Amino acid sequence: THLGNALHTTSVRLIGFCLGGRYALMTAAQDTRIKACAAAYPSIDIPRLSSQELDAVALAADIRCPVHVLQPGHDHVASVETYAALKAALHKRAAPTIWQYYPDAEHGFMHRKEPAANPAASVIASPQFIAFLRACLL
Repeated sequence: THLGNALHTTSVRLIGFCLGGRYALMTAAQDTRIKACAAAYPSIDIPRLSSQELDAVALAADIRCPVHVLQPGHDHVASVETYAALKAALHKRAAPTIWQYYPDAEHGFMHRKEPAANPAASVIASPQFIAFLRACLL
């Protein structure tokens, strides 16, 4: 709302990493003003923690804008089953879904230099992530 009112922004795009990725998905599901949602290794627990009222995977099916997800092969937060459920929810939508999978990368790979698979994945993921958000400006 602030971006639209104070800055006269007409196109809002979200990007989130880790817990921010979970929040980006939930926000995009609840706010139709969002034009794109990018989530890098979103921290989604199944079953949800007692402190988590909203089901990010269930809400993902309601996202109307394009979504881009980065999935590491070694994620100690979100399980393979969680990613499969998220992908299934997103693929039921009419909006585009882009899914990138990095089998040797770890959770947080875009912010971690070790092991070598992390920066190698970042080199490929970063430009595509940014290009997705730019493309959704229109």
